[in-house]
Amino acid sequence: MASLANILVSLLLIAIFFPTPILCYLKQAPVRVQQGATDTSAYHTYIVLVEPPPFNADEDMYYHWYESFLPSSRDGDSGKARLVHSYTKVFSGFATMLTDGELDAVAKKPGFVRAFKEKTRYLMTTHTPKFLGLRNGTGFWRDASYGKGVIIGLLDTGIYAKHSSFGDHGIPSPPARWKGSCKATRCNNKLIGAKSFVKHEDTNDEDGHGTHTSSTAAGNFIIDASYHGMAAGTASGIAPGAHIAM
Repeated sequence: MASLANILVSLLLIAIFFPTPILCYLKQAPVRVQQGATDTSAYHTYIVLVEPPPFNADEDMYYHWYESFLPSSRDGDSGKARLVHSYTKVFSGFATMLTDGELDAVAKKPGFVRAFKEKTRYLMTTHTPKFLGLRNGTGFWRDASYGKGVIIGLLDTGIYAKHSSFGDHGIPSPPARWKGSCKATRCNNKLIGAKSFVKHEDTNDEDGHGTHTSSTAAGNFIIDASYHGMAAGTASGIAPGAHIAM
């Protein structure tokens, strides 16, 4: 049973962090075409991963490092004119528009790691449980007890505890291993933890994002849910039997 619950949590994480197979959307910046080039369709957008600068660098130094990989046009423009977007936090790299020949030249420069060509990705589903083969009352979902006994922790904008998704109907008490805490007026067997890491800030969600992600992860079953009478049905998260700690 524990292994089934672990698999369910793995599917849950995939559903949360990769709801659609899109890396990012880039609004293409104007491209300065080199003198003599007549076909702008020869340019493609790439996300280029490179090693970090070989020195302690602030963001400006990162930009200079990225520009050093890019070709300059013959009229003296720097590589900056070719830079669509730069990344300095999660990974070192940039988005740019290159021809096939220019990409080959960039790939030969020290520090280059890999380039990903822009692709159009299409939404595969808007019904994640059905897409994953989860059926209420049967199969894997039932065998995994809908995630009961699992504690899902989220670090987000807070949580609107009064939302119907966080009702504890059918949810058992938290496992004995749970050592967290929550304001008594907001806690139940579903929402077992709510704490702010920002001094004097309340855990109530004024943004809505934390409520959205936590209900997607482990929202309890809501019968006859609809949007102003449309798309009526039963709503739930991927692990409706799991506990939530925000």
